[in-house]
Amino acid sequence: MLKGMHQHIHAHASCKICLSEKQMLVVFLSSLCVSCRMQCPRAGNFECSVTKLKFEMRSGGTLTYMYSSWDQHLGKAEMQDWMAAGPLFNIQADASGKVATIHLPLFICLKGRKTDISQIKIAHFLDVGMTVEEPTRMSPFHVVLENPTFSFLGVLCKSMYRLFHFFPIHSVVQLYQSSRTASLHLYVIPNDSSLIQAIKDEEEKHHSMLVQKRPQTDEPLYFGSHYVVRSSTDLKINPEELEFSYQNPGQLQSFVEICVGKEGRIELSLRKKENLCSVWDAWLEPGIYSQMEYFLLADTRQLCKEELKSF
Repeated sequence: MLKGMHQHIHAHASCKICLSEKQMLVVFLSSLCVSCRMQCPRAGNFECSVTKLKFEMRSGGTLTYMYSSWDQHLGKAEMQDWMAAGPLFNIQADASGKVATIHLPLFICLKGRKTDISQIKIAHFLDVGMTVEEPTRMSPFHVVLENPTFSFLGVLCKSMYRLFHFFPIHSVVQLYQSSRTASLHLYVIPNDSSLIQAIKDEEEKHHSMLVQKRPQTDEPLYFGSHYVVRSSTDLKINPEELEFSYQNPGQLQSFVEICVGKEGRIELSLRKKENLCSVWDAWLEPGIYSQMEYFLLADTRQLCKEELKSF
């Protein structure tokens, strides 16, 4: 049984140049709250459907975990030498000895020509500060640690700040339709479940809805690279270009706003600024505009009701 954050279908990991991972029993989440509580009934392999954390259990036990933010634990000097390579988790177990291995999510593409996997480490934050542990092994989307002890755990990559742009990053596009205006918000982020959750939480504050489209980019992206959004019709797009970067989940994530009217079927694509090669594309059907009108009307009616109550 698992209770915790709401499952998000766009947290899946895939890459055209990476091999697939061994499948584990996926435990689905049942409710929305700040932390997750997984009750593993027996020995075996288990995967969280939202966070993509994986556990190999020697026996049944209970695990509690939640997202944290790297900038709360790494100082400015450390952030010049270390790059976040996955979410940071605060993990607790009723008995650490019951957990044989933990698989921590990783968004660096290990198949990249310039990826130096020897620089990928596991950060463990204790009262005395950060300790760095060597991974037991790696898979395309996870870093594995045997016989873990729990507190704050996550994957970092050792590198000088000016070299971060050499690492290929498994990336996703998140597309939300606003309930306040006839517009779309397009996010381009590393495939990091904590960032996906942060965007979801922020957009839902404003009653925006996720547009169900393929999230994964066609190839890994690079920090510091610039991309532009193009459409098959003349739409207002702001800003005209974006720089791919990592922003902590506690920060507001940058997005591109796309103003849509009552056009017919349109195509959106994310392209490299340097050569306009597409790295992601999606078709939007006319039905999305009627959905926007419906939610705009419903939101306006709700605001009117609230104003009347306050009056």
